[in-house]
Amino acid sequence: AWLRFFAVLLALTGLASALFHATLWWSGQKLDEFFENAAVIALLHASAVRRPLARTFVHASAVGALVCLVPVAAAELHLVAALVALLRRGARLAAADARGAPAAMRAMRSGCMCGLAGFAAWLVDKAACNSALGAYTQQAHGVWHIGTAAALWSAAEAVRLVRLAHPSDFG
Repeated sequence: AWLRFFAVLLALTGLASALFHATLWWSGQKLDEFFENAAVIALLHASAVRRPLARTFVHASAVGALVCLVPVAAAELHLVAALVALLRRGARLAAADARGAPAAMRAMRSGCMCGLAGFAAWLVDKAACNSALGAYTQQAHGVWHIGTAAALWSAAEAVRLVRLAHPSDFG
């Protein structure tokens, strides 16, 4: 159930991002930020608790309020903190037991590489968008979206593999 829920959140992130990029509406940007945070929150709780959906709902609701109340940098700061927590938890879970660890570690490495490549493309896009090079780097923003989507899906695969290796730990 959590993987389907995560997939829905990932799809909603894509739709909200498309809405924001097509309209440049503030509300579209806030939806995009909310759903990307909610997707990472879903992975974080799926990697740690027996009932991830309820905890994800509560945590994501709090982040949604934060994103609206503190619109500048709140979503980004929470996202970075949640990603760091997810990476730390994933590495501990995968390293703690050999059952499923090699495949989970490969998925985490793949996710990190995709995420870093996407982030590098975002930095290029951000740095060049107001310069004469901006016209040549517009596709870098698309690479950012592809890289982060691939990173999130790889993280979901890592969580799925850990949960599959330890079904009694997750109920």
